[in-house]
Amino acid sequence: MPSNIDRSVQRFNSGQVISQLKSLASVSASEIRFDKEKWTEALSPICQLWQNIYKGDGAFKDVNIPKGSINDPVEQFVYMEFQSAGSLLQTVNESITSITNVLQGAEMLTPKTEAEAT
Repeated sequence: MPSNIDRSVQRFNSGQVISQLKSLASVSASEIRFDKEKWTEALSPICQLWQNIYKGDGAFKDVNIPKGSINDPVEQFVYMEFQSAGSLLQTVNESITSITNVLQGAEMLTPKTEAEAT
């Protein structure tokens, strides 16, 4: 192998990195910008469906059983799954509510909301 092979490899690698950086820089501002119309068109049906399905009446909050009072392992498992499902529904509801508020202009777009919506 030639003695300058390391420099050739470094030149090749740096050339690739530079070309990748140039391609990132060429992304237009319109591609980065939040397009409310597109988001509304794509996400409104989902948000409306969720609002019709999830009433948030607290059905999962009404069940409050102390952990030590259940002796049957199957009942404990079912209760823990019930709590987990309630927590998951609450998380999804918070995300969709936040997205709906952004679409309606009542809330600012945050990186978290953007990540959840895309």
